[in-house]
Formats: sequence, C-alpha cells, structure tokens
Amino acid sequence: MNLTDRRLLFQPNSVESLILRAESWDRSQLRGTELVEGRRRIGTWKRRMGVVLLDGEVVEFVVWAPEAAVRELAALLADGPASC
Repeated sequence: MNLTDRRLLFQPNSVESLILRAESWDRSQLRGTELVEGRRRIGTWKRRMGVVLLDGEVVEFVVWAPEAAVRELAALLADGPASC
C-alpha cells in the first residue's frame, strides 16, 4: 500500500495477486480509517485496517499491526496532500 499526494494505491504481492487485483483511490475519495473487527479466529485476520471512503464503503486490509497502521494512515490523511 502506498499513499501519494494524489492517490492511495494497493498492489498485491505475488501470492495475493492470485485472488486480488491492484486498486487505487483518489485522496479526495478517502474519509478516514478505522479498526475493523473480524470474525475469523486467525490472529492476523481478527483485526484489520479499514479505509473509509466518502460513500461509506470500508475497504479492509490485513496488516501486521492494524492499530498502528490505522493511526499512521489517519495522521497522513489529516496532513492533507503533500505540496509540490
């Protein structure tokens, strides 16, 4: 996952690419982040990072430290686009 001054980009790794596709969202589409509680019992899947879009959709990502990822991405989004 990469955040630029214009977009949030998700590029799956080689294993993930078997079931997922690359996606991107314009920064203006992003409302914020949240911690998503899952129903799976596997430790890394129990909590996920959610990116909340303006239309209310939540895009979920499995990350190693979801609490930290939510805080970090929220802080970057709050800073606004980088100046050129």
